[in-house]
Amino acid sequence: MKRLGILAMSALFSTGVLAGSDVSFSELDRDDDGVVTQDEAKGSQLEQSFQQADQDKDQNISEAEFALFKEQKEIKEEGGGQSGGGGGGSQ
Repeated sequence: MKRLGILAMSALFSTGVLAGSDVSFSELDRDDDGVVTQDEAKGSQLEQSFQQADQDKDQNISEAEFALFKEQKEIKEEGGGQSGGGGGGSQ
């Protein structure tokens, strides 16, 4: 439940702009129902990453999911995300 609270707060403080794009959540949510559907995401940068952004797998992206995805994408683009992570640990 804490995670949902953090997601909601993140959405409130988010600029609403997907990293690398100038499209905001409100621009994508064309019917103003509070979620972005796959149809609404068509033609945007979000279309290619829709399944990844849809954290609860309900086939909609909430504003909180959008903000979290944007934040993760920004971290990755800044070099904060690491791929291939092997923790090693064996001797």
